[in-house]
Amino acid sequence: MRAITRRTAAIHRRPAPATIGQEPMSPLWTPLLDIRDLPQRSVARSAAAVAKSLGSGLTLGRAGMTEDVLQGYATAAADLVVRFEQVSSAQLYEPVADLLPSRASAIVDIGAGTGRDAAWLADKGHEVVAVEPVGELRHAGMTLHRSERIEWLNDRLPDLRDLRSRKRRFDCVLLSAVWQHLHNDERRIAMHSLGDLTARGGLLIMSLRHGPGEPSRRVYETRAEDTIDAALRTGFKLIRERRADSIQDANRTSGVHWTWLAFGMP
Repeated sequence: MRAITRRTAAIHRRPAPATIGQEPMSPLWTPLLDIRDLPQRSVARSAAAVAKSLGSGLTLGRAGMTEDVLQGYATAAADLVVRFEQVSSAQLYEPVADLLPSRASAIVDIGAGTGRDAAWLADKGHEVVAVEPVGELRHAGMTLHRSERIEWLNDRLPDLRDLRSRKRRFDCVLLSAVWQHLHNDERRIAMHSLGDLTARGGLLIMSLRHGPGEPSRRVYETRAEDTIDAALRTGFKLIRERRADSIQDANRTSGVHWTWLAFGMP
């Protein structure tokens, strides 16, 4: 694939990348910052600038994932954009880093947030579909992480209706810090959706949150054994189960930790 060109200028006026949902970009989001063009010390300032420009209106995705959870993310988006962008994707995915595709692959990041991880993967040469139902986070990602290798989609679990309608399967399906927001009935539907999206020989990598969540973004208990059982019944095989501490100080202080699970689709 053609390498992504890095420019020295921080502001770009290139046309916006295509989005699967065909969502027009508001003038609010142009000109666009490319966070890859900025020194590391400027990343937080860039995220803060985008967060400050967020409007107060809620821009949510279609019916599916619990509405109050999405509204909670939309309401807190200005703060979350900065927090999300300060997390290192390499450090976050360290428990499963050796399993990620080493060759250019088709990857879908479900619950992509600001596109931090999608951009990290795109820089490695992968083609990434970034699925994010909260408009404030999705638009921030489209602003901060400009890449021809990233497509954005306004869709949500458990059905992922629009994504599945494309009849496309991915080499790697990522689901980081999302599962805790689905209740058991939604998880059963979601696991079948994930199975439909994973190519033969492909991977499903997901993280399960354990511990308290923000009151405005309801979480449900996650159990690794229940998730593994649901995945096995969907046709996956377990490749890895690994516990990890939270890499965010506030979460560690409140007792949050994670289980990373990796499954293969035979």
